[in-house]
Order: sequence, then structure tokens, then C-alpha cells
Amino acid sequence: MENKYVLRTVDLNKEFGGRPVVSDVNLKVREGDVYGLLGLNGAGKTTTLKLILGFLNPTSGNIFIRDQLIHRDMNGGQKCVGAMIEFPAFYENLSGRKNFQLMAGLYGEKAVRRVDTVLGIVEMEWAADKKVREYSLGMKQRLAIGRAFLNDPDLIILDEPTNGLDPYGMK
Repeated sequence: MENKYVLRTVDLNKEFGGRPVVSDVNLKVREGDVYGLLGLNGAGKTTTLKLILGFLNPTSGNIFIRDQLIHRDMNGGQKCVGAMIEFPAFYENLSGRKNFQLMAGLYGEKAVRRVDTVLGIVEMEWAADKKVREYSLGMKQRLAIGRAFLNDPDLIILDEPTNGLDPYGMK
């Protein structure tokens, strides 16, 4: 059986103002595996995730998603990635369902058909038609996690996904 890497970084580095923030990160994530980045605040975890997602350009090194060099083709590898980074942002005057529908429309018809399924996965069907401004922090966090699953991605990146969740939501 071939070990396919859904994500691979090679000597990934990022500097801000000449100061190294991420140094020589080499990751190999196989399909179906779960990985976690652990470290102190300011250790570079979120910066590494932002590099992988193409929100930042690396100072040096390479990032491959499904063997595609992504920082040279920003529209390529990320199509199979779902992510939640930092604070979830939504259209507060729209319902959770409508927020999902708008996002799903960017991914295409398959994602649009998954809206109700994903609302079920994050157990938010009961609040799907409420305006997001009425949601608690934990409800918004669940919605943000669900949004990462809309496009049925090969790679899911969640940055501190349990922030604001109660123990049941964390489970």
C-alpha cells in the first residue's frame, strides 16, 4: 500500500523583520492521520498553519498539498483543504444556514448539497435558522468548525478548535 502524503513541508521557514518565527519545519501528513501542533504561545503554530493555507508566503522552503507545490500555485492545492484559523467571522445578520450556503456556493454544487449534512455533523440544526448575532461564542465556534468541512476536504486544518466550547462540544 502506497503512503500518500496529503501535506508535506520541506525546510519551511518564515521570518518577520529578519526575526525567525518558523524554522526548518518538515511535516509529512498521511491521508487519514490526525496531527497536532503543540507549543507555547508565540511558538509559531498559527504562523505555520497560515503558511500551509497560503495566507502567508514562506521566507524559504516548500509546501506540498497532494504533491502540488502550493505557494507557487495558490489556487491549486487549497481546493482540497478546509480550515478554521483564529477567530471565526460570519455575516452576523444572516442565519447560520445562510452563512453556510454563501460559503458553499464558493466551492460549488457538491458543497451546497452538504450544508444540512454539515449542520448535522456539528449538531447545529436546531439553531441553523437563527441569526448568527444571536449565537454564543461556542455556537459560532461549532459553525466555524462545520464551515471547514463544507467542501468535503482531504485536509482539515483547525487552529485551537476547542476555544469557547463546553465539554460536550469539545467531545
